[in-house]
Amino acid sequence: MRYQKHGHALAEQGYDTTPLNGKVPVLKGWQNRPEAAKDFEKYAACNIGIVLGGVHNIIAADIDVRNAEAAAEIKALAIDILGAAPERIGAAPKTMLIYRAAAAATKRKTAVYDLDGQDACVEILAEGQQFVASGIHPDTQRKYTWPQDSLMDYPAGELPMVNSDDISEFLAAANTVLCNHGAIKSK
Repeated sequence: MRYQKHGHALAEQGYDTTPLNGKVPVLKGWQNRPEAAKDFEKYAACNIGIVLGGVHNIIAADIDVRNAEAAAEIKALAIDILGAAPERIGAAPKTMLIYRAAAAATKRKTAVYDLDGQDACVEILAEGQQFVASGIHPDTQRKYTWPQDSLMDYPAGELPMVNSDDISEFLAAANTVLCNHGAIKSK
């Protein structure tokens, strides 16, 4: 009864939640934060999604890189440039760090690279997108984890704040790491 138990707690911390089937939102128009998303009982068994943007300008640095060395380098850059933040892991070594933007933000990303025969990129997910905060990963069939702490330990308004220049610097540095480990596929 994940959504029923934890979705309500996250909403109380200031997060906009949405019920998910795996990674897919259950509700139509979920980006508009419908009231139906607060029916925690109805969607009790669903995975919990966090809708990005909103009043707190929540963003996620999504390190979608399966090469462990490159993923670790990029994570270290994120912490160095953007700051330490709650980390969520679904299918390691891929990882995601959660921040607040100083102003409303839109999705931004690096180029896509071929690393070890697999696509790799880094994205800043923002308004109009969501991520899985809790549930079972559809590929690994294991729970998403928060290795250092839980998102529930951070009220939405207290997440580390970053600005547009920080994001640009981080993405440029991540592009360099990806370039050093693979070949560009698309910009």
